Amino acid sequence: MAQPGRGKGRIVRNVVFFDVETQRTADEVGGWENAAKMGVSVAVTYSTLDGRYHVYEESDVPLLIEELFRADVVVGFNIRTFDYAVLSRYSGRPLDPLPTLDLLEDITRQAGHRAKLDNLARTTLGEGKSGEGLGAVGLFAEGRMLELVDYCRRDVEVTKGLYEYGVRHRRVQFTDMASGEVREIVVDWGHHGE
Repeated sequence: MAQPGRGKGRIVRNVVFFDVETQRTADEVGGWENAAKMGVSVAVTYSTLDGRYHVYEESDVPLLIEELFRADVVVGFNIRTFDYAVLSRYSGRPLDPLPTLDLLEDITRQAGHRAKLDNLARTTLGEGKSGEGLGAVGLFAEGRMLELVDYCRRDVEVTKGLYEYGVRHRRVQFTDMASGEVREIVVDWGHHGE
């Protein structure tokens, strides 16, 4: 695999898929507007540059932030309003300038309403997440870190799979919970990497 700007062949772009789990819930910190107080329990990234998953605990967050700033694009689900807000207390620099593709923002813009990652993944890919975010807080509280890492990694895998499907097929799908109908959303994610 060629490094960016070096050697022959295609230039490898560093797309970093990313998810954060927290130590506390929104209720415990006084609401979603206080996400910075939730604290990082674990974060997982996947970098297309090295083709590996990377795990970060709270003490490793400065390294996580450095990885995000080295990315050509950071891809996640609800990362602008949630994950970046959680990380903001750990960073001396704003995270808003990061080149970001927030799949939730893009899908909401296209569909006119929010759709859950699990719904999108199950409808589009035939596989979903391994649980809900509140369960991840419980895993942290019980000290079940290996399970917590697996949960967070699964979210990154699902996000990556949804993104890659969207790049290849220029569409993703979700199930309308009111009608039970499968709906399609046209996406244009190909210019964000790969």
